[in-house]
Amino acid sequence: MLALWIGLATAAAAPVNCPLPATPADIEGATRAGERAFAELDLPALRRAHAEALALVPCLTSPVPVPLAADFHRLMALWAFTNGDEALVLAEFHAARRLVPGYVVPEEVAPAGHPLQQLYTRSNGASEGTLQPTLPPTGGAVWVDGLRGAPRPDGISVLVQVEGADGRLLRSFPLAAGDPLPAFGPPPVDPRIATRRRVTLTATSATLLATAGTLWVAAAAAEDRFWDPSAAIPDRDLAAVRTRTNAFTVAAGTAATLGLGVGLVAGLTW
Repeated sequence: MLALWIGLATAAAAPVNCPLPATPADIEGATRAGERAFAELDLPALRRAHAEALALVPCLTSPVPVPLAADFHRLMALWAFTNGDEALVLAEFHAARRLVPGYVVPEEVAPAGHPLQQLYTRSNGASEGTLQPTLPPTGGAVWVDGLRGAPRPDGISVLVQVEGADGRLLRSFPLAAGDPLPAFGPPPVDPRIATRRRVTLTATSATLLATAGTLWVAAAAAEDRFWDPSAAIPDRDLAAVRTRTNAFTVAAGTAATLGLGVGLVAGLTW
């Protein structure tokens, strides 16, 4: 199984060089060619169809529909069968069955009683593993086997497609069973944590603004005392009163600026 999938992991991580964009119809053509090749026992043609399908996936410009994702998995199963990898056949057939449960392998592809038919029947009980949530880009989405926002079962392979906020596909690649699922965006914020954060920011903003108000009052009082003839401030203390007034004013302005800034952040995250 590792030998068959090692190229997929490499392709998913490497830069994509697509001479032409690919469409779901191109993938469909490769899967149909693979079925015909298997039915005709044409191993070179099946190899070409398998390689073509894998090469087309990174070049897709739109999400594949669910039935086509199932076709892709069945093609992978046919290729795995010719390589004697029974475990991968079962996993790929199960990946296809979960998408299109009513599909029946045509007898022209594999007649009744054929080992491929037996494996297809057995695949119904194969394990999908654990469901993993996907982390899409901000404003975007992740498609798993043609399903927008679906979780990824880590016990079988899947087709992953990443959609940006503008609706365009950013990446398309097959992800083998057991391979780590990349994070394409930030993890979701726990609503309780977000609420606590907003309350804390709001309270901090209110405290800073209240402090600014207190400092403004103190600055105004010091200013009035400085200019009040009846206060009879000795000349030697005038400089100290003026310094205190300026300090209160600067501190009040700083607290007000911080309070408004924190309040703005709280408003944007509310």
